Amino acid sequence: MTGADRAWAARYNSGDTVQYIRGSQPLDLERNSYATVVATDPANNRVTVARADGQQVAYDPQRLRGVNVYTSLPREFSTGDRIQFTHNNKDLDVHNRDRGRIEAIGNDIT
Repeated sequence: MTGADRAWAARYNSGDTVQYIRGSQPLDLERNSYATVVATDPANNRVTVARADGQQVAYDPQRLRGVNVYTSLPREFSTGDRIQFTHNNKDLDVHNRDRGRIEAIGNDIT
């Protein structure tokens, strides 16, 4: 979703994942936290999300900056597949547009 799209509730879909990069004290959304869209009200430009603790928060997306929105889609990968990252992750030292190749698939992450 583009930056302009993130300002409009009509662009959100139930089930979308929202990452709050900056967070929001008034909405009690912590920095780098995630929530799931549970409802939208395009007429009033309101999005309702469920935080990880189950509490729901409704807000006007035009008033919130530092937000990423993702639609989760199932993907199948195989060893040897080439991938490109579309978001920075400081913990993994991964940068937007970095490329890689899947070396192994398993439950252990190293």
